[in-house]
Amino acid sequence: MRNHILVNAMVRYARKITAKKLDWRIQLNLDNALGEDQLLVTDADQTRAYRFVYLTPRRWSLSNTISF
Repeated sequence: MRNHILVNAMVRYARKITAKKLDWRIQLNLDNALGEDQLLVTDADQTRAYRFVYLTPRRWSLSNTISF
């Protein structure tokens, strides 16, 4: 079995819009930032590997939030 590295990243910016507790936040999330796409062995015995899984492909999401 091989080791693998999974890197996720997040950047967030926040600020107050008004003095009456109106807040604005924007956040960018990046999952699987390195784009790892190898087949991973998750279960094996001494003769063979019999359970495999693929990593989730690289994906990003952007969220924009206003709270009051």
